[in-house]
Amino acid sequence: MEEKEIFLIRNSENNLNIHLKFNGEKNNFFYEIENFKQNFLVLGEKYSYNKEKGIFQFSYTLFDENHNEVNKIEIAIKHIF
Repeated sequence: MEEKEIFLIRNSENNLNIHLKFNGEKNNFFYEIENFKQNFLVLGEKYSYNKEKGIFQFSYTLFDENHNEVNKIEIAIKHIF
């Protein structure tokens, strides 16, 4: 998180590649599945790491091309010792 950026990558039938920046900058994100293709913008909202519990959390907001909010997403990842 030195650069305050995260890359979310999913390699499956429906690939996904989102570049989140936590500096107030929205990035382009192209989403494509079978009969749906659309450009979106993503904005990294906040992130935190609870060292004691081993939990990394972050959130981002998804916008349409007109900058209208579409969805807010929160993700928590726990390191299992």
